[in-house]
Amino acid sequence: MKKSGLQSEMNDLFSHVIVSGQERVMELSSQAQSLSVHYEVGDTIAKEIEAEAGTLGGDYFAVRSSGVLKKGKEWIPYDGSLATSLNVKPEKLVSNLKLCWLSLYAFPSLQYLLEHDIEAEDVMVGVVIQNMVDADISGMCYTMDIPGEDEEKLYLEAGWGLGEAMVSGIVAPDRCAVNRKTLKLARYTVGNQMKEVILEENRHRLVDVPLDRQRQRKLSNEQVRELARLCLHIEEYYGKPQAIEWAFNGSEFFILQSRALRTGPR
Repeated sequence: MKKSGLQSEMNDLFSHVIVSGQERVMELSSQAQSLSVHYEVGDTIAKEIEAEAGTLGGDYFAVRSSGVLKKGKEWIPYDGSLATSLNVKPEKLVSNLKLCWLSLYAFPSLQYLLEHDIEAEDVMVGVVIQNMVDADISGMCYTMDIPGEDEEKLYLEAGWGLGEAMVSGIVAPDRCAVNRKTLKLARYTVGNQMKEVILEENRHRLVDVPLDRQRQRKLSNEQVRELARLCLHIEEYYGKPQAIEWAFNGSEFFILQSRALRTGPR
């Protein structure tokens, strides 16, 4: 963005901006997206992406964004909303990479930036390209209590289908707490899940969950222990609590993304 000159144009657009209602934020977002039409991903980056994606061997990919915010001398997780693209064909990877980067200026993220007085140039948006996982079950793991009050447990959420339904808040997932040392299940609450996102004919769709599965438990005790053990290994690797997106297909867990978990008072 800096090389193309777009970053400078964006900085000019948002300089001296004062939040004055949702309509104004939407107007600014529209102007930012219009500016981005003239921005192209460099040929070098595009060719590297195509080459690396070819080594993965998949026909469809997920393009996931994850942001970090510079706060003083530290980089902390960016809590604004950023784009993720699913079921992406190889020839569409570069355009979806661009979509993820520019989602920093889309309405949900832009509203967050302005309301919290954050400069967009203080946010770095990373993008992960990975083989698409046709998840039977997906969810989140928080390797520590978010309020920071209970250091003995980790927390899992699980739902049928792809995790996007859970992220958007349209499903009620299963929730459980696991002892970090013994991996013993402390409690398990089954969510009443009426909708799920599935892959169908190479597209993802929101569909009804069959009645006999709506109140069915998603993870067995053994699966809970296996997933908890895996997530604690990831926490150990990074040296700090993690928020981890995961998926389960067939008989195998897949880690989709992990980022530092902010615990305690915000």
